[in-house]
Amino acid sequence: MPTPPLLKGLGPVLEEFTLESIQADPSTSTLKKDFTALTSYNLLPKKDKTIIVPGAPPVLRPPTAPLKIKPDSGRYLLDPSGHVFPKCPLEPLFRALLISCPRLNMRDVDLVTDRRNLRLLLGFAGRKKAPFRIDIETVESTVLLSTWTPNKVSFVNGFQGFGHEFEKAATVKPDFTRGSIAYHGVVRYTLGPMRIIMRFEADACTQPPSGLLSNTRARPPTRTPTEFTVLNKGKPLSPSRIVEIKTGPAGKQLDSGTTLSQMWFSDTGILCTGNYKGQGIFPLPSVTNVKRRGKLRRWEEANTDQIRLLIGLLETLVRHLRDSPHKKVAVIHDGSGFLKLHALKNPDNKGIPSDLLSMWRGP
Repeated sequence: MPTPPLLKGLGPVLEEFTLESIQADPSTSTLKKDFTALTSYNLLPKKDKTIIVPGAPPVLRPPTAPLKIKPDSGRYLLDPSGHVFPKCPLEPLFRALLISCPRLNMRDVDLVTDRRNLRLLLGFAGRKKAPFRIDIETVESTVLLSTWTPNKVSFVNGFQGFGHEFEKAATVKPDFTRGSIAYHGVVRYTLGPMRIIMRFEADACTQPPSGLLSNTRARPPTRTPTEFTVLNKGKPLSPSRIVEIKTGPAGKQLDSGTTLSQMWFSDTGILCTGNYKGQGIFPLPSVTNVKRRGKLRRWEEANTDQIRLLIGLLETLVRHLRDSPHKKVAVIHDGSGFLKLHALKNPDNKGIPSDLLSMWRGP
């Protein structure tokens, strides 16, 4: 019997957790404290083996008249970091931190993760049945959560909406990031007692002051021991300018709880929505600062119990992983209501590059 994709490369179950075993402290604050933007980067195609730090996202320039957009088709990346960095999808995050925050001591961090993983675990805390997998590595006292997808690349068959093509029509890339396949922001905050560094993919930004995104002056590129190139181009961008883009058919509410939860984790304030009619006719899109309107705060207040369960779950996982002799594992939810920790069959094939371990020794 073939191994299910979710269990590929995994060994036996080491531990199981149920939601009922998680202790949620009713006094725990759900506010994200000490929120700080640390770094950002653009990822170039796999063949280039290059990232640009701090880079720049596409600039939002929504159409000024109704526009017909073709449906999504062809090849799209589901997991750009895992596609370009298969041995350690978090490697570009750490390479960018070395440029932007050279004095950062990783011993002061409990958890490094993609936003997607926090959303999956929040769903588990809310008793969602959707299966998922998160790959995990523990370095000293820091737990690293990496995105896992069964396929890094998707080929569109049949109609799957207009999201990718709408983004292309509503944004313009700065010249020095023309070949970029993704832009990621990296932020730090404290959630409950957990000191978190989180990476998220950003769709766009509002037009910043003149010249900020056109600055291509760079220091000499650096070459990593893993044979990637790091280009130092661009300037840091305020998180308040980051934009999330969503599309859907006419009448569909695009600032739903799912969207707001995504934006809440990264503190993304601006939402651009496009509702299409018929075969891809988009009237003028809407651009709204949902944070300023209090929607993120209201989402947090409405989901306080679930966020507290998430915090308790993170504390439980981190505590167990720090004590475990297995430093590379995966956590699986198969829809049964259990979180299962599995050992990796070949743990030496993946993991953080050895030169980056110096980040745990301090400046």
